[in-house]
Amino acid sequence: MKKQLIIILIFCISALWNQTMGQQATTTIVPKSFLIGDQALLTLQVKTKKGQAINWPMLMDSTATYKIDIIVKGVVDTLKSDTSKWITYTQKLKITSFDTGSIVIPAIEYYGSDSTLIAVADSMSFHVTTIPVDTSKAFMDIKGTFDEQLRFSEIIPWVLLVVGILIVIIIGIILFIRHKKKKPLFALMKAKTVLPHEYALAALKSLQEKRLWQDGHVKRYYSELTEILRIYITNRYAIDALEMLSSEIINWMATNPETYNERSKMNDLFSTSDLVKFAKSMPLPNENDLYMNYAIDFVNVTTPVVIAEAKKEKNPDSTSNNIEI
Repeated sequence: MKKQLIIILIFCISALWNQTMGQQATTTIVPKSFLIGDQALLTLQVKTKKGQAINWPMLMDSTATYKIDIIVKGVVDTLKSDTSKWITYTQKLKITSFDTGSIVIPAIEYYGSDSTLIAVADSMSFHVTTIPVDTSKAFMDIKGTFDEQLRFSEIIPWVLLVVGILIVIIIGIILFIRHKKKKPLFALMKAKTVLPHEYALAALKSLQEKRLWQDGHVKRYYSELTEILRIYITNRYAIDALEMLSSEIINWMATNPETYNERSKMNDLFSTSDLVKFAKSMPLPNENDLYMNYAIDFVNVTTPVVIAEAKKEKNPDSTSNNIEI
């Protein structure tokens, strides 16, 4: 009977030993010694059988028990073993302490969901040191604050502010002077309008100076000559002469009182130009000069009367508005 009781007792102890020996819990800290206010890494770890629920211990900072401040509390990570029979739970906490000396974290107990003790981590200690003070030396006064050198990024806003104020002052002085002299505060810049006849006469003069037909570029000479006239007619009479045939332009001239008397000369000019451009005709040198005079006369004759009279009043000694050939 005694033997049976001993066997049963041994079996129970063995079963309990096998159940508890697999459970392991540890508490570690790195570094084990650090200055007051510095940080250390505290690691809580426990290994249990798969399927075993755990009520994770909660460490409270700034308590009389632990004398630590928890800065960052990590999540509880899990790691399964190769046989999937065991699971390891790990939590990392970044801590600091403002107490000096040896600080002991007592044993941490891990309980299951049914309040059964699963594992116990041994207590551990770490050391918090302070900056050593040499008491043999005299006390020193507290040093005053150091003046930091100004950086360019700090100076530039002030420079821009001063420049802006100077610009405002200068503009104010200019406006005050103009006001005293009874001048407009703001002079409006008006773009000069080029009248059709002014453009045409300037373009014809430029064409003369190019000396195209003298250098053998007869076709180019007549192309530019007729284009100047087409642009002038378009701007002067608001018709699309650039897209009209030469014959259509001459027919239109016959219906306009201002161009009626010039239609014959313009017919000769445009006809000759068409022959040069399309039939490779080569007019005589005197004809080239003649058609230039035709073009200048046409522009002068068709210049509005009001503008022509204003020119005469401005230049009473002028007897002709033609460009010299």
